[in-house]
Amino acid sequence: MQCLTDRALLAISNERINASIELSNEGPQMDYEACENIGPKERRKRMLYGLPALVIGLMIGFVLIASGADRAWRVALFLPFVSAGVGFFQAYEHT
Repeated sequence: MQCLTDRALLAISNERINASIELSNEGPQMDYEACENIGPKERRKRMLYGLPALVIGLMIGFVLIASGADRAWRVALFLPFVSAGVGFFQAYEHT
């Protein structure tokens, strides 16, 4: 079994980097193609995940404001709103 030296490993990694990056006047730019990785069924599933999370967040927010709870309790709204955002953005961006 042959061991690769550090210099050989560096040369191999540099070849891979140079193969995937195009140099231009603006600097290095990645060369890739964007593709959708979910279909309509999965986008609908993500949208249906985000909608209840948004409604739950709004309801909790309304209850906290209406009950006069301390503002620190509004931190609890972070999780439902982030969950809703993730669902909506994944559906919108097809990811």
